[in-house]
Amino acid sequence: MRFLVRLLPKEYQALITLGTRIMSSFDTKEEALQFASILAESLKDGRVSVSEWGRIGKAAGIFKGGRK
Repeated sequence: MRFLVRLLPKEYQALITLGTRIMSSFDTKEEALQFASILAESLKDGRVSVSEWGRIGKAAGIFKGGRK
């Protein structure tokens, strides 16, 4: 996969790398799917509000309280 990523423009490479690192940080497939669902729901209207960023951060385990 790395070979294919190298063929993409730099900005896409960075997005794929970021996404890969975030998804690999989850302990279970269910956590990853829950995070992806929250992210997709937040991006549905093309904007992410402050409260939605909070939900995304909490689901990713960034904010205190961990993943739930």
